[in-house]
Amino acid sequence: MSKNTKRIEQYLEHARLTQPENGPHRAELRREVLREIERNQTMSARNRAWRVGLAIAAVVCGGAIATAVGVRIYRYQFQGQDDEGRYVFETGPEVVYEGVETDPNGAERHVQVVTSRTVTMSPDHVEESSVEQAQLDLEEIDRLREQDDRDLMRIIDTEVAGQSSRTLVHRYTLSDGRALQMGENDRENNGGGARVLDSSQWKELHDLAKAGDGELVGTYEEQIDGVTFVFEKKRFTLVDGTEVLRSKGVPKDD
Repeated sequence: MSKNTKRIEQYLEHARLTQPENGPHRAELRREVLREIERNQTMSARNRAWRVGLAIAAVVCGGAIATAVGVRIYRYQFQGQDDEGRYVFETGPEVVYEGVETDPNGAERHVQVVTSRTVTMSPDHVEESSVEQAQLDLEEIDRLREQDDRDLMRIIDTEVAGQSSRTLVHRYTLSDGRALQMGENDRENNGGGARVLDSSQWKELHDLAKAGDGELVGTYEEQIDGVTFVFEKKRFTLVDGTEVLRSKGVPKDD
């Protein structure tokens, strides 16, 4: 038995399926997996194991084995709700870079960078439609982001203990006319400030900012992608004594 087959066997032993984990359902799944491996010899072992594992979780529905054809496999999988009631979606591992690099000694090595993405959405958005619609919305937002078809609405800079991070809030207009706003880390301006605060501190900061608290430090302007943003900078002191500087920028009115 190959290593990859063993990994699939282990996955099946621990997979959370909606119907009996033993008996004909599992046996047929196992046969389908092994046939998939034979059909896709050109795929790498790592990618093959993940894709087949993802298909297993998706094709079992209502106690019957569904065929792969016609089954909608979402890129963003619903993980549940967090402590604040927000809906959490997550992608599986995805290869974002793969290639061969040469080190200073002339030796070549294969490099593969794998990442995953976690997104939270407010209950208001999900509950007025459905989890399935939210999954479709996130996939469409990904396509719009790749095309840079979006509008920058707000910029939020956070500084803690000399480390700063920037969040960009974009508005995405979907194909059905709905507009959704999504906050995303600015990778080009991320000095680690976001990692200094834990989840409870972030919630406290959010609540203070929403209530309009904080000491005004000053205002300033900054040009970003040809647009002038006006920032209001405030100082917040959390209950544990942590001091946070938070700047919120919006486009300047002409």
